[in-house]
Amino acid sequence: MIANQQGRWGSSAVITTATLWGTTGVASALIPQENPVAVGAASVGVGGLILGLISLKAVLKSFKTPGATRYILMGALGLMLYMPLFYVSVSLTGAALGTIISIGSGPLFAGMLEWLVDGKRVTRMWTAAMLVTVSGAGLLLAAREDHGPGGAADLLPGIAAGLVAGVTYALYAFAIGRLIQPCPSRPDGMAHRIVVAAIQGTAALPMLGLLALTRESTFTAPVWPTLLYLSVIPTALGHTLFAFGLGRMKASTATLYTVLEPVVATVLAVLILRETFRPEGWIGFPLVIAGLILLNLRPKRRLSAGAVHEAVPDEPATAGSVR
Repeated sequence: MIANQQGRWGSSAVITTATLWGTTGVASALIPQENPVAVGAASVGVGGLILGLISLKAVLKSFKTPGATRYILMGALGLMLYMPLFYVSVSLTGAALGTIISIGSGPLFAGMLEWLVDGKRVTRMWTAAMLVTVSGAGLLLAAREDHGPGGAADLLPGIAAGLVAGVTYALYAFAIGRLIQPCPSRPDGMAHRIVVAAIQGTAALPMLGLLALTRESTFTAPVWPTLLYLSVIPTALGHTLFAFGLGRMKASTATLYTVLEPVVATVLAVLILRETFRPEGWIGFPLVIAGLILLNLRPKRRLSAGAVHEAVPDEPATAGSVR
């Protein structure tokens, strides 16, 4: 009963995260004159600095937690690569398409990562849900009638940036899941707020350095409200909610829930940016929703005591028990 309630809270947190993240592509498109790498660097730099400073003592202590440092660094690396690549993809392909590629590919890469590292094969239900949701995202992708600000010439580089962003996003989610879930060296796991603050705070300083290297560290005044929104709401708040959800589900499951993000991004892109899709593309929306429902209705097996440690003796399996 408690586990089911915890799972529902986790699902709600990740769905809320996906909704917040769905606004980032449109928001960044409203400042097209700025370097997309600089926008990504500013989002993580400012948002991560806020989170890191708020929990500074706990963040510093987290590096002394057994086995935590490597996953903090892994998560920070994934985040530092993901954000600029995501905004580059959006700038080249458009808000809707860039989001669809970056996030739509995340579940596939997350499932592959869990299989390669933990030897945990994904379930048939997860595979079916992934195929349905990614198919829906693919229909939205194929139905684009324009290819973003740079035209067709930028489509392939934009898709490539989005796919690499999907890999780094899966790496980031995997690292968070490892830190939150209990394991022999960390019997109680780590609190989700501390995990996200540690990763974001670690990523903040290098990203601020990258921002300085782009020579766009002094954005014009009208840009700052949008940058502050991207830093505080989707980045600081969104990633905190995402970590909360990851404490209650596998990384591959959480990343599949966030496929809802392209749906939000597409709706906003059509309504606000006037991006257009052919009629058949709208079939993708119910498919994405159907996949998420299928995922939520998946059968759940009870885990025996210690089952969370079967895959990796010294580190947590990503489907570990819920705190």
